[in-house]
Amino acid sequence: MSKKTWYQQTDAAVCSFFDVDPARGLTKKDALSRLTKFGVNKDTRLNDAMLRALKTVVLREGRHETIPL
Repeated sequence: MSKKTWYQQTDAAVCSFFDVDPARGLTKKDALSRLTKFGVNKDTRLNDAMLRALKTVVLREGRHETIPL
């Protein structure tokens, strides 16, 4: 990736960097492997009540899934 910060990158550049197929997302196996290797994504600026209220939509094997943060 170039010297731009992550949010200044193109979708294609971010997907390439993270080795994700933008049309299919991650497989469940890849998602679990990355969770085990890197841990959960958590914004430490948010308190637990805020995190419980938030959900995110992810692409897994070509299907959208809603997961809690």
